[in-house]
Amino acid sequence: LEQLRNEKLIDGYVISRGKFSQIKSRVRRHTLGMQREKPSQEFERSKFISPPLEGFTVLVSREGFPITMISDLNDIAAQTCYHIENAIYESLSDELRQISGLFVEQKKLSTILKQYVKLIDESYALKIGENYLIPSAKKGRDSRTKWSPSKDVIPGPRICIYFEVLSENSDVSLEMVRIEPISESKFERGKNVFIQEIKFLVDLLQQDHDELKRVISGLPEEYNSAKPGLLKL
Repeated sequence: LEQLRNEKLIDGYVISRGKFSQIKSRVRRHTLGMQREKPSQEFERSKFISPPLEGFTVLVSREGFPITMISDLNDIAAQTCYHIENAIYESLSDELRQISGLFVEQKKLSTILKQYVKLIDESYALKIGENYLIPSAKKGRDSRTKWSPSKDVIPGPRICIYFEVLSENSDVSLEMVRIEPISESKFERGKNVFIQEIKFLVDLLQQDHDELKRVISGLPEEYNSAKPGLLKL
């Protein structure tokens, strides 16, 4: 890849830090990530969704192995995220697997609400999945509205699923996010719905647009022209 970049056949490439450390020559790089340093950066900066199944360490043993001996090593949250991520990955076509980003994590509800409260004001309540944030009459020290969860909130942590797919020349991308409660395995239904939504939206964005017969006032003539689909894989 570095040779292709030097030959100007590609503009750049994305690799893991481990592989980057193996490059003999020092080249300029930009660190990509989910922008966790500050909650506001999730919305102020572009975030990079890693390829599927990155960052997991899976221990494979023979059938009948006494798993209780190593149960203390197991990360239950990571195990749940792995099963969800793997199920979504297996549902993707071979074509999509090569150009998709997929990341699943477990988050506290309070962390999610702190991130989204920065985007709203006292003019409306924000719906997050099955939850609502309701404005309070009280003000904080900085005169901003205080927000509190409604009575309908399901307590407990959430499973957050992030997905992105790129077009063939990377000028169009589709990004999807779904947040589901862990309690009572509600995330299982959310995962299945998410899989169907991916297929629906990818198919929809690939459809060609026919010429519009109806004239829409105020829009240029080319708006009515036939156009190819937005997402070309």
